[in-house]
This record gives sequence, C-alpha cells and structure tokens, in this order.
Amino acid sequence: VVRENVLFPLREGKLEMACKCVYDDQQWIKRSKHLPERFKFVHDDVPAFLAKAFHIPPVSSKIASPKGLKVKSKEYGQREPLTRRLHNIVTDYKDDIDVFKELIQNADD
Repeated sequence: VVRENVLFPLREGKLEMACKCVYDDQQWIKRSKHLPERFKFVHDDVPAFLAKAFHIPPVSSKIASPKGLKVKSKEYGQREPLTRRLHNIVTDYKDDIDVFKELIQNADD
C-alpha cells in the first residue's frame, strides 16, 4: 500500500501518486495528441525499472487490454487432431513415391 502512495513527477511538472500514473513504454505515444490527455505519464527521466518497482503499469497495458478493446472473438481452427490430419494427407497420395517427392520439394522451400 505504501508503494502506491509515493509521489512521482509527471511530464507536466506536477506530482501524482504512483497508483494514478502510467509509464510510457511506447515511443509513438509522445507524438500522439490524445493519449497524453487520458493518462498521467510519469516523467521521461523515471526509468522503467523504477516505475515497475512501484507497480506503475505501462501505458500499453491500459490501451491494449482486451477489456479496453471490447473485442468479441470466436474460436476457429481445425477440428481433427493433427496426427489424424497428417495421416489422411499421406493416404490421399496415389503412390508412395508422390509422398517422397512432395517431402523433398517442401524441404527445399
């Protein structure tokens, strides 16, 4: 609890409690017009290891968190085990020599 109550210098020259700050772990954020208004960035002279020691989160964890993005996803992928799929691919070849030629050709790629 004590760590979060330590005051840190901000980019604007003010002091703020660590629990209300973020540190800049992305170079492009300095050029952004909107993010500096949304977050209280610790001063650029505060090293990342010190910010981490005081549990100050990186800004990337705030702007790229799944909760913040509100992305709905559906699981996709193959429905059969990989070994069964490989077995079916090999058995679909007409001759054994075709499998050998294909393996040689793919190894070259």
